[in-house]
Amino acid sequence: SAVVSNSPLEAANGLDLRGHGGYPTAAGHDVGGVSLGSAGTRPRTAPGGAATGSMTPLERESQISYGGGSPVLRKKLFDQNVAEWGSRYQKNKKQLDTISRECQNLRSEAAKQQQELDGKIEHFDQMEARFNNEVMPKFGDAKSREEAARQERHHLQVDLSENRKLKVQLSRDRKILCADFERKHSELGRGAETRDRLEAQLGSFTLQRQQVTSERQRMERELDLVSHNLRRHTELADEAHHETERTCGGIKTSVHHMNPSIRLESSTLSHEAIAMEEKMAK
Repeated sequence: SAVVSNSPLEAANGLDLRGHGGYPTAAGHDVGGVSLGSAGTRPRTAPGGAATGSMTPLERESQISYGGGSPVLRKKLFDQNVAEWGSRYQKNKKQLDTISRECQNLRSEAAKQQQELDGKIEHFDQMEARFNNEVMPKFGDAKSREEAARQERHHLQVDLSENRKLKVQLSRDRKILCADFERKHSELGRGAETRDRLEAQLGSFTLQRQQVTSERQRMERELDLVSHNLRRHTELADEAHHETERTCGGIKTSVHHMNPSIRLESSTLSHEAIAMEEKMAK
């Protein structure tokens, strides 16, 4: 009969498959969790051959084999039990290896996760230290700046409202000044038109004055010429008058010595000479 012991991996993991049905014992054979040992391990029977407790078919078969069966049947049953136990052992071993690999993978995964967790914890500690050392002071500064900005915004809003009121007042003043400017501009335009008209009249009057001045100068020159001629003619008339008077005196003197007919002729000549003098005087 073959005796199978626990594998080193099973012994290391603290597993004993004898309690799970599969290992022969010194007192008998344990197959599928059923003890096939000596008569001391078999259940007691009541008088008349009836069992005192309930038995499985395998227990009844083993009891029959050990009680009065032939050795061939006992060996066949033992080989069958050993084969079943071997198949269960291989299956359990495969499952155990799979579980061991899974446990190893889980251990490595747990170590990896633990390492990641340690890294995250360290990163979290660094982030917390940075938060306490850098972010919080910056947050305090930002909060103070935000409060100062809020106050400045309030002041600016007050200034804005005052500036809006001032803008309304200045707009009203601007409208008044624009109307005044338009009025004065129109007056200035009318004044410019009047000035242009007056300048045109002044130009025409200046031209007329120049013409009158030139005409006056021409007439003054003519007057001077006439005055000169008049003086010359007056001198000639005076000379002629003196000559005439002297002639008349001579004639009168000679008339006293002439006859009356000659005297009448001489008087006629005297009257003609006087008329000529008057004409020349004119």
